[in-house]
Amino acid sequence: MAEALEGAEYLDDVGTLRFPASRRRRYERLRDFPEGLLVCGDAVCSFNPTYGQGMTVAAAEALALRKSLAGGAERLARRFFAAAAAPIDDAWELSTGADLALPQVTGRRTRRVRAINAYVRRLHATAERDPVVAGAFMAVIGMLERPPRLMRPAIARRVARGPRATAWRNRVEGVRRSELRLDGVRTPLREAGPAGDREAVVFLHGNPGSGADWEALMAAVGTRMRAVAWDAPGFGRSAADGFTQTVPDHARFVGRALDALGVERAHLVAHDFGGPWGLSWAAADPERFASAVLIGTGALPGYRWHALARLWRTPGAGELFMTTTTRAGFRALLRRGNPRGLPRALADRMYDDFDRGTRRAVLDLYRSVPDVGAAGERLAAALRPLDRPALVLWGRADPYLPVAHAERQRGAFPGAEVVVLEESGHWPFADDPVTVRRAVTGFLGRVTTGSTVASRTSNMGAPTR
Repeated sequence: MAEALEGAEYLDDVGTLRFPASRRRRYERLRDFPEGLLVCGDAVCSFNPTYGQGMTVAAAEALALRKSLAGGAERLARRFFAAAAAPIDDAWELSTGADLALPQVTGRRTRRVRAINAYVRRLHATAERDPVVAGAFMAVIGMLERPPRLMRPAIARRVARGPRATAWRNRVEGVRRSELRLDGVRTPLREAGPAGDREAVVFLHGNPGSGADWEALMAAVGTRMRAVAWDAPGFGRSAADGFTQTVPDHARFVGRALDALGVERAHLVAHDFGGPWGLSWAAADPERFASAVLIGTGALPGYRWHALARLWRTPGAGELFMTTTTRAGFRALLRRGNPRGLPRALADRMYDDFDRGTRRAVLDLYRSVPDVGAAGERLAAALRPLDRPALVLWGRADPYLPVAHAERQRGAFPGAEVVVLEESGHWPFADDPVTVRRAVTGFLGRVTTGSTVASRTSNMGAPTR
């Protein structure tokens, strides 16, 4: 064969055919089809080539045709299309389901699709460590077995006992993903920029949220310096059984994580409860604290809990709220906190992470702070003498933290730059990402080089690089 091909001549240039989208034509539903004609391959169904199903389905169609021809020529097309529909159904479900797990893909996501994709994400995480689940998964995607095999009780039990998925489906280029294991906590770790740098931008999410909230901003920051983020214990995709949900415990975890990552000089970027966690660490370890970007958070002297927080703090009522919260209700809460609205994929990812363990963590965390205003006063008093550079970004429409608290951050950071985003709510990095990215990268560029940092070197304890 090799010799024959070596001496062959090209008759024409190689041609390629491309399909702009997955497309299926349901010939098996036709009542009549012209005699003497058949349709097969991509002309019946074209798949996203990423999943490698097209040739396998074509081979399955060839087997269906052989079986149909054995029954004679009468109504051949009708019998062939019906026989070929089964393998096409399986491959179509696998490929389109995987496509619809990506937030940038348009299409209707039914409850069934969302439920299956949530199960498959956990199945993927389990298959990394469980050879039985991995073997079943490979058999299904190789079309040796049908998809229902993955739902059999023996497999479902292993998936239920397995780890939660550690990566969000909307991956951002330039962000590296791994796992941080520390003090009995196992949590997703995201990094960008120069690996191993001892100076880093440390992103701390709030409630609800995870390290995935920061991926786009991390990628922008990572073009010039190291950036790190993790899911706080009890939140996102972390596994943190036994972790005590208090601000001091989260602050200690920040410090231990920085130790483990070799970060000696930290620029905090925090949102929501990430502010108290990070700033409490900063007050306890000022030698390593370089600067802060506070997005709808900070030290909050005189603050009073918002209505939802008061509900969560009420025994019984908080549990009832958590038990009855649905995806639709969750989206409604996010809309209330962001007049512009949040990307649907972000809201869905937050809800997927808002499982039973996270809901319990939220109740415990809010109930652990007896007097939030007094705690804010103590925190501001501890940070004020440090006079670290700070950028404060606040949405004017934030219903949880009144905009007056933006200016009050100067009580903790006397030289703070305060920017009020007129059309934003509680999640400015999601509803106005361009403005936030420019502000954050510009600020970090100023505090990591030039006179701003040099003028504060004596207060910081660590030399400026």
